[in-house]
Amino acid sequence: MSSKEKKVILGLVGLPGSGKTTTAKILAKQGYKNIILSSFIKEELKKKKLKISRKNLQDMGDWLRNKKGPDILTRLALQKIEKQKIKKATIDGIRNLAEVERLKKELNFHLLGISATPDKRFNRLCKNKDKYDNFQTWDEFVYYELREDRGTKGKTGQQNQLCFLQAQHFITNDVGLKTLENKIKNFLRRIS
Repeated sequence: MSSKEKKVILGLVGLPGSGKTTTAKILAKQGYKNIILSSFIKEELKKKKLKISRKNLQDMGDWLRNKKGPDILTRLALQKIEKQKIKKATIDGIRNLAEVERLKKELNFHLLGISATPDKRFNRLCKNKDKYDNFQTWDEFVYYELREDRGTKGKTGQQNQLCFLQAQHFITNDVGLKTLENKIKNFLRRIS
């Protein structure tokens, strides 16, 4: 990429299992460096010698937003983009409206909402044996899904659905990988 090309930041928002990580991998093939907001939370959990679990990630994210401001995770991501001189980035896992508002201040920022039906997401997460959120029961899945939105009445909690509604672009990821790849290519054409 030439130094004259403009910086592009793509925000990814969606519930667990919707396909944000898969989307980020597809975008990586197009030259986008992925920054996962939960990586900053995981660093904090490791410092405090706490287990990486869905509950601890949610609680620590809320704690960080309370302590350092509701947009702390996106500020850290933007610092990383600046420090590493990244020209094309995805920011994966936006879960708070302050994060969206901070990113909207960036030129060439696009928020992409990725959705899938609850049964598709549940099945994907159940199969994800190497990750902290491989659910065993539907009730467990629903419980953590509701926790994704428990901050709707406060500034520092998780507000996944409200963030999703802020997206300018949407992709439904219910069919298969090839279809998702085609939808992402169409999306990239629209924003270029």
